[in-house]
Amino acid sequence: MLVISDTAEAGDAFGSLYFSCQPGSGYVSVIESNMRDKKLRMAIANLIINDSYPTVLLDSGQERSALEGINSSDDGGWGYRFRVATNSAAFNAFKMTGYFSFKIGNAAVHAGEKAGLENIAEFQSICRQLPKSGGSK
Repeated sequence: MLVISDTAEAGDAFGSLYFSCQPGSGYVSVIESNMRDKKLRMAIANLIINDSYPTVLLDSGQERSALEGINSSDDGGWGYRFRVATNSAAFNAFKMTGYFSFKIGNAAVHAGEKAGLENIAEFQSICRQLPKSGGSK
């Protein structure tokens, strides 16, 4: 569901994968709060064990991001986060298909749903646009 609050953040949650942004920032944070996929957990663990760069390969195959954090919580399990540009091919594909896909190590993630494509487009627009100032001209 698309969530726009009177605070400075917008968010869109699909299962345990969550999208959040600061309006007008040009970036969307992709946050996984409860990794249940054992292959994905192993891929992230292997990055740590092998001291590898935490690369996230976006669905387009040519765009990359990096894991910004790996965390654990008592109520949600293990998670991670990374950022993508709102105008990236991967996010544009998400807007068109309702699915956001990427790889971490040898683990592929394909999350989303087709319902609410107009909400994804609206969310992308909010994240992309510059905040309106109420100051003097």
